Amino acid sequence: MEKKKVTLVIPMYYEEKVVEECYKRVKSNLEKLTNYEHEIIFVNDGSKDKTLELLEKIAENDKCVKIVSFSRNFGHQAAVTAGLQYVTGDAIVIMDADLQDPPELIPDMLKLWEEGNEVIYGKRKSRDGESAFKLLTAKMFYKTLNALSDVEIPKDTGDFRLVDRKVVDTINTLPEHNKFLRGLFSWVGYKQKAFEYERKERFAGETKYPLKKMLKLASDGIISFSTKPLKLIGILGGVCIAISLILLIYIIVNAIGKFNYLSVAWPIITAVTFFSGVQLMTTWIISEYIGRIYDESKGRYGYRRITNELRKKYVVNHKTVQRLMRKMGIFCRVRMKKYNSFRGEVGRIAPNLLERDFKADKPNQKWVTDVTEFALFGTKLYLSPILDLFNGEIVSYNLSYHPNLNQVTDMLEKAFAKIPDNTNLILHSDQGWQYQHRHYQKMLKDKGIRQSMSRKGNCLDNCLGSAKKSL
Repeated sequence: MEKKKVTLVIPMYYEEKVVEECYKRVKSNLEKLTNYEHEIIFVNDGSKDKTLELLEKIAENDKCVKIVSFSRNFGHQAAVTAGLQYVTGDAIVIMDADLQDPPELIPDMLKLWEEGNEVIYGKRKSRDGESAFKLLTAKMFYKTLNALSDVEIPKDTGDFRLVDRKVVDTINTLPEHNKFLRGLFSWVGYKQKAFEYERKERFAGETKYPLKKMLKLASDGIISFSTKPLKLIGILGGVCIAISLILLIYIIVNAIGKFNYLSVAWPIITAVTFFSGVQLMTTWIISEYIGRIYDESKGRYGYRRITNELRKKYVVNHKTVQRLMRKMGIFCRVRMKKYNSFRGEVGRIAPNLLERDFKADKPNQKWVTDVTEFALFGTKLYLSPILDLFNGEIVSYNLSYHPNLNQVTDMLEKAFAKIPDNTNLILHSDQGWQYQHRHYQKMLKDKGIRQSMSRKGNCLDNCLGSAKKSL
């Protein structure tokens, strides 16, 4: 029986003091899982110390280790999001590098996963080594977030969790750039299960979450999961207008009755209060209309089309609409830009062995592959097939919500099951990043398949497009 695979995603930022110990403990616990295969994805979040250097040494000696490295620091959530794009496992564990979340708990998390739970999140019974201020602010944050949000987000939780592969695939399809993952894992609606554990002190180094970053994380969480702050703005606007009207009445009555002397500042204060209230009310009303138009369009409208709809009734600037949509955390889910897998040379480029010879004398002599993007009922899908040039037969395929590496490797595994080793067939593709990946190329080499690639900028070399037209 085929073993299931566990993938660990571990973001790192200036963790040179922790790298080796983190890998040692994670690896030792994964090796104990004899019924599972494993891989470890380290995400270097723009570290300028020796973090990346140490990770590369580890990867040289361990084929199960993969590295994703940023050119600069993008933040913890962005690092985890990037790591989720490259996972190939059936169960994915997210944990920090500081070992506050012990990897020794992974077997217990897997047991809960095998029982049918799809999101297993760690709930902290205690938080050693953390200041009273941080504990207080964390408690206030989750209390505020749950009060404002329609989705209940578990308290005393972090990013330490195990999630099923289909949950990750769903998360990867979401359009947000600044993802608050703790909330999204609850929002997607899969079966969740909590387990309590004692959170330890950092193994070494200092926390990478100062007050500024904590405030940014809190802001992303509240904005992403609630529109109630905008409604509070509307209420505040109404209060300002009411106060200005009361002041206006007071000024008029006083002017008629001459009860008290009023300075010229009173009318100015009244006017400023009134127009401030009008501005706040306008912001709230426009936000309500933006949300309604967005829902009615099923997420297909971006800020330009929403602006055009609003202009049928109101005068509104497109920059205002764009700014409000960002604050509301809503984005167009459908992009007109076509999918293009080419990202330059990110790996090895194979020679063009096919040379536009699209005819084959026998089955399993020449295969071609590509990834195609299309929309179905407003949802973006990606099809990755292998086509035999002998008779146009689809050897295997994978249909996915996201064009990741797992999609093409899954397609290869299905195709490999139909042929023996060392057939010496040619598998042709374009220069997409998936086909330049060393894991993809190693799979072909181990199977005895010759890799072929189209030349850059030569569409006629892309034989799969020609083959599709002939079907």
